Amino acid sequence: MKRKYIAAGIAAAAILAAVSGYRTTTLAAGSAGTESYTNTDGEVIQVSLDLRAFMESMEAEELKSSPAAEITAFATKVQNTVSEQDLEALADLCDFPIQITMEDGQTCAVASREDFIALGRDSVFTRNLVHEIGIAEPSEQQLYGNGIVMGNNNNVIINRMDGSLSVTGFNF
Repeated sequence: MKRKYIAAGIAAAAILAAVSGYRTTTLAAGSAGTESYTNTDGEVIQVSLDLRAFMESMEAEELKSSPAAEITAFATKVQNTVSEQDLEALADLCDFPIQITMEDGQTCAVASREDFIALGRDSVFTRNLVHEIGIAEPSEQQLYGNGIVMGNNNNVIINRMDGSLSVTGFNF
């Protein structure tokens, strides 16, 4: 936790320095080296002086540490819904419009809950999707950007939208 506060303080100082004209060359895009800081516990922390990389690493660290339980719970809910083949419950977990890639490779945008339900159970709950989501381990999903991809070739894409997790796409 202390590391987050130190990192947030360093980022704020870097932004202030950039705005006031100091150290602007070290904040340019690309690799600019690192600096060492010692926290109150005596730990030495290496901090990138590339502001963009620094901010991206903070975002990735925050995504990995804070919502793990939330992601696992949501992925479990998706897994149970797919296992039960409950089309309406699955539609409730989606943030429309969503992107779907069908088994034949055709990609389409589904604009609403009603349009999603109109696809029908057999189109959504393909044998491969039900199998891959069924064997996925919700607590072991890898983060990609702002969410996870649950499954392999046949998968459910889950992202954080407006502060909460939701399904944003499928690959059947």
